[in-house]
Amino acid sequence: MTRTMTATLAAALLAASFGAPLLAQSDRAADADLPQILRDLGLTDTRTRPDDGETDIVGRLPGGGWIKAEARGDRLFEVKSDGAALPASLVAAMIPETVRTDPRFADIARLTEIEIDDREIEIEGVTDDGMRVEMELDRNGRMKEYKLERDDRRSMNRDAARARLAELGYTDIGFVERGGRHVEAMALNPNGERVEVRLDDRGRVERERAWLR
Repeated sequence: MTRTMTATLAAALLAASFGAPLLAQSDRAADADLPQILRDLGLTDTRTRPDDGETDIVGRLPGGGWIKAEARGDRLFEVKSDGAALPASLVAAMIPETVRTDPRFADIARLTEIEIDDREIEIEGVTDDGMRVEMELDRNGRMKEYKLERDDRRSMNRDAARARLAELGYTDIGFVERGGRHVEAMALNPNGERVEVRLDDRGRVERERAWLR
């Protein structure tokens, strides 16, 4: 095998591993791993990763924005957006009607996170005037905790984080999640590897971790 052929094969194997030029093929494989509730959303650029009996999922919503989810088989138990409102069909499927008809739920202009386990449901969102809402309920929809507070996070906003990552040589930037003083994002690093990268509140890389199927 010539050196050129060897290099070409190596590049193809790297692309297949990290989903770069062979994105359409990897998307089709990833779609088969999605719970039905997510397949119905028409996500694109989907990627999945097994994690201790669970599946981590990221994908782009049809109207823009990204979601990140965790599932066990066809059961979706956590989903969050990168700031966009979660689709109404997803909310209706995951949250009991008793919760959705609660007046405090109506105050949420953009529902951005749902987490469900055997005992409770946790919801996060944002009101029209920018207040953060957190609700904790039992599986029957009874309220256990309710919190309304101003968003005092010191992390970079998502647009600034995307711009900073591009400056650092990252490309194909997908899901971006803000923390209190940091931002985490899915992207290709300068070596073409699919990674989760974390920036501090000054835009410095704190951590990079490979996203492997």
